[in-house]
Amino acid sequence: MFKYIKLYSNKYIYLGCILIFPYIVFALVSYFWTPFDVYNLNLAHKFSPMTSTNWLGTDQYGRDIMSMIMVGARYSLGIALLSIFFGSIIGITLGMVIFLNRNIKGDLILGISNILFAFPALVTAIILTAVQGPHWINVVIAVILFNIPIFTKLTYSIALAIESNLYIQAAKALGRNNMDNFYYHILPNIKGILIVQMASQFSLALLAEAGLSYLGFGVQPPDPSWGRMLSEAQSFIMVVPELSIYPGMSILITVLAGNLIGHGLRNALDPKYRYSIFI
Repeated sequence: MFKYIKLYSNKYIYLGCILIFPYIVFALVSYFWTPFDVYNLNLAHKFSPMTSTNWLGTDQYGRDIMSMIMVGARYSLGIALLSIFFGSIIGITLGMVIFLNRNIKGDLILGISNILFAFPALVTAIILTAVQGPHWINVVIAVILFNIPIFTKLTYSIALAIESNLYIQAAKALGRNNMDNFYYHILPNIKGILIVQMASQFSLALLAEAGLSYLGFGVQPPDPSWGRMLSEAQSFIMVVPELSIYPGMSILITVLAGNLIGHGLRNALDPKYRYSIFI
C-alpha cells in the first residue's frame, strides 16, 4: 500500500520528466543533426507554413523553426544546467566553510554572499556586457553569481539548525570534529533540501536565460535561443504569431517541468509529504 501511495505522490516527477524529455533529446541530437542548417538563410522561403519538409514552418529569414527549437534547447537548457551546477557547488562549499569557520573569515564570506544576493542576474549581466560585450557566457556567470549566495545561506542556515540536534551533540562528545560531523551527519540530512532547491533554481535559470537573451544580453545571433527567437518574432506577432508561440511554449513547458520535478522531489525526500496523496 505504501509503495502505491509513494508512487502516486511522485506523479509530479514523472510528469515533469515526460514534459522535459523531448527537449533534452532535441538538445543532444542537435549536436549531430538538425533537419536544416540554422545558419543558412533562405529568404525565398521566409514565413513558409508547416509542410512535410518544414514541420513548424520557417521564420523571417527562411530558417527552419524546428531546427531553431532544437538548437535553442541546446543553449537554453545547457546554460541553465551549467549555471545551477556551478552555482550550487560553489554555494554549498562556501556554506560549509562558513559553518566550519564561525569567525571573522566566515563572517566575511557571509557578508560577500549578502552583497552578491543584492545584485539580480539582470543587473550582473548588464555590467558584464558593458565590460566584455554581449555573450552567452555572461548569462552563465550572472546566474552563477546569483545562485551562489542562495545555496551558501541555505547550506549554512540548515546546517546550523541541525547542529543543535542531540545526535550531533553525542557525536561531538565522542570526539568527532566539526568536519566529520558535517560530512557524516549534517550533509546527508540536508542533501534532499539542496536537491529540491536545485530543481527550483533550474526553472529560474531558464527564465533568466530567456529574459536576458530576449533583451540582447545573452545568446547572440546567428546562434538561436528561445529568448532570442521571441525577441526576433515580436515584430511579426500579429502577422505570423506561431513564430513566438513555439519558443514561448518551449520555455513554458520546460519551466513547468522543472517546477513539477522540484515539487515531486520535495514529496519524495521530505518524510512529512512522502506518503501524502493530497500534496
